[in-house]
Amino acid sequence: MASEKTTPLKPGTRVRVNSLEKTAVVEEGPNRKGMYLIALGAVTMWAPASDLQPLKPPKKTSRPSAQPTPSSGRETTLSIDLHGMNREEATVALEELLDQALRAGTDRLEVIHGIGSGAVKNIVHQYLGASRHVRSYRLDDTNPGTTWAYL
Repeated sequence: MASEKTTPLKPGTRVRVNSLEKTAVVEEGPNRKGMYLIALGAVTMWAPASDLQPLKPPKKTSRPSAQPTPSSGRETTLSIDLHGMNREEATVALEELLDQALRAGTDRLEVIHGIGSGAVKNIVHQYLGASRHVRSYRLDDTNPGTTWAYL
């Protein structure tokens, strides 16, 4: 039977691990057995190519801003707008924003998720609550479609 995947996944490619229902990043592979080393946060593991589905990169307009926004005091802020993204796309974009914030030494994140059904807000809060890099997070006092995260 022919393999559905004809193009090998490259290191750095974000993938959906179907069996775990999680997003991961390809670290290396494929090896002789067709397995890829993937990273799920701080955990790495081998997974078969048949269990991995490449994810589309987030839309360019939805990428984190390249420049921190100055604010009062010594805090700097990075902001992202997740409107129009599904939960997977929002998670990938949020991971990229947190990575960028940590590299830049940013103190806080402004995550604009909108109100809608609450699905994206819930994913944002789950992700922020599970991250060891996030000290705390809260909904904006005047806009329930925005969450502030403090690193």
